[in-house]
Amino acid sequence: MKCNSGNDLYACLLAQTVNDVLVGCTDAALSRYYYRKSGDNKTGKEIRLRSVLVVNLRATTALHECVSMIQSAKGSDVKLGNQLGFIILPVQIAMHHDPLNFIRKAKNTVDRKKSSLEVAFTHVAAEVVHKIFGRKAGAYIVDRMFSNTTTLLSNMIGPVEQVEFCGHPVVFIAPSQYGLPQVS
Repeated sequence: MKCNSGNDLYACLLAQTVNDVLVGCTDAALSRYYYRKSGDNKTGKEIRLRSVLVVNLRATTALHECVSMIQSAKGSDVKLGNQLGFIILPVQIAMHHDPLNFIRKAKNTVDRKKSSLEVAFTHVAAEVVHKIFGRKAGAYIVDRMFSNTTTLLSNMIGPVEQVEFCGHPVVFIAPSQYGLPQVS
């Protein structure tokens, strides 16, 4: 479904994924902040900001198949763990009259990057480096990648079932991070 300016906002947002909206809102927020602080009316083409988007390579149907295999005592055949890949996205600093243009541009960029081999390559490269050179080399490479990006975006969901910590149900988790080498 194509989101034209004449379309309903609700119908337009239904055609997007959570990642598209996350990237589009981040681009819009950073663009508005830049133009408000700088007072610049030109496009911010000379500004180079990059974000890393974490993408799950495991299909949602594969998760249900893994659960059924584990429950049927074929758990040794199941490969557990996360299968994550990364996409390096440019942050679009631009002026748009329609705020949905940020989300439309983000959808085009994310779809183009997801259909490329970038996600699979980053996953396979991380596994190969980890297995051949060990954890220190893998951590060094990930540290260098995150050092050269502006922000890290993720919408990875947590467990579906109820989680308890020391007998107390966990209602929500408010993550925060300190000390990541993000470039200012």
